[in-house]
Amino acid sequence: MPRRALATIAILALALALRFAFIDWGAPFTYHPDEHYLVQPATTIVASGDLNPHWFGYPSLLIYVEALLVKAVHAAVGTPLELGPLNGLGPWDIHPAQWKFVWAGRCASALLGGLGVWLVILAARRLGGSAAGYLAGLIVAVSPLCVENSHYLTTDVAAATLMTLALLLTQDRRLSGAALVAGLAASTKYTAGIILVVPLGAAVVAAVRSNGAGVAVLLRSLALVLAAAAFGFAVATPYALLERGAWWADVVAQRQHYLNAPAGDSLAFYLRTIVARGLTWPVAILLPVALVGAMGDRTKRADFGVVLLTSLLYLAILAVYPQHYERNAVLVIPLLAVFTGGAVGGLAHRLAPRWESAVVATAMLLLLPALVDSMRFVRQLALPDNRTVAYRWILDHVPTDKRLAREEYTPILAGGPYDTRFQWSLGFQDYGWYLNERIDYLVMSSHVYTRLMLPPYPAGAAVAQFYETIFAQLPLAIEFTEGEQRRGPTIRIYEVPHV
Repeated sequence: MPRRALATIAILALALALRFAFIDWGAPFTYHPDEHYLVQPATTIVASGDLNPHWFGYPSLLIYVEALLVKAVHAAVGTPLELGPLNGLGPWDIHPAQWKFVWAGRCASALLGGLGVWLVILAARRLGGSAAGYLAGLIVAVSPLCVENSHYLTTDVAAATLMTLALLLTQDRRLSGAALVAGLAASTKYTAGIILVVPLGAAVVAAVRSNGAGVAVLLRSLALVLAAAAFGFAVATPYALLERGAWWADVVAQRQHYLNAPAGDSLAFYLRTIVARGLTWPVAILLPVALVGAMGDRTKRADFGVVLLTSLLYLAILAVYPQHYERNAVLVIPLLAVFTGGAVGGLAHRLAPRWESAVVATAMLLLLPALVDSMRFVRQLALPDNRTVAYRWILDHVPTDKRLAREEYTPILAGGPYDTRFQWSLGFQDYGWYLNERIDYLVMSSHVYTRLMLPPYPAGAAVAQFYETIFAQLPLAIEFTEGEQRRGPTIRIYEVPHV
């Protein structure tokens, strides 16, 4: 087998090993706060036969992919599609009996993450040669941010892979195909539609280089690209057209969610995320070298420029919104990897062709900290979650005739022996309500109370005061905190005295 194929296989094997390790974390409970956005509508589609997701905070492509997985798992092992309401089950909770649906989706995310690494290798290879492809692929393979999000059934990794495919098709001058994939990327995560800049930019560059082919040719090319992208989006999110009002209302609500946050420097946050967890800082120092290499390659300067411009435009979009999440940075990591790997590899090839492989191999040594961080994350997934530990403690120490009230990000007690009340935040009810409901234990999570107890008090000062009163006056039955032996949010369980 050729050495090039062996090197590619080795990088892909490393990428898949990191992504599939402990992919069943949390089982049979679903602790990630966003996975229900895909599993619940997908399960409803299969159970009802109605293809309308009836929710468009996410576009629909990955919901439909998950629906196919739900249908396959249901047919293969009989995982139930419909379950009756259970006390204490929150709207974001997925019933433990449907855990296999989550597992199948996570496996798909991990596979797409591995596919994305392969596409990055191919894209960087076209810009800077084989060694450049290996460097770029390894950057994404061991990126802690990419490894982490490949363990989740969320939209980010799938969208990043489709964006990379659109870039690769553009490099092959298949602009209509690239635009179609860009539409599919936008139908996976709305902001992934920014990759349309790549085939549009390639169309403009081709027109400029065509020695006066004419404005009409350029306009026709741009029209074809835009039409293909619109078709790709419409096919994968058809109810954006069929239910325009509902679709637009959910898009506006999603945008409002990102606007409803305290003012903050989102751009600085995402840049820190890219340096710390996306590329990691040793690789980030290659970016200036990559910029020099890209500017010095006259034949591919425009191709590098379009990739960099797309990355900057995406970051500019993220910077508009004060609400920020690390996962949004996943989409730009493959683009930056292609730019960095392609430019550094190409520069090494031009300046020191005999030493090209050695130079790139030395650059790869800078990825060791990223590999260590990714392996550390994988090891943490193997640790028991505080919510699971708390769940077992409740079963062992709380009599079954007791009533409990729980909030989000706490043990999922559905189907257990306890009469349980659910509130997203227990502070949404006053203390007297819990007394009237004869609640014996309050189960709280740091993922909720730390958000609501600090200025500017997003749920109001009364909610913050509720937590302060509970913490100061009620007896703490037990507390589970993160440490060397456990992970997850701090869980506090308080006894409610009844006179």
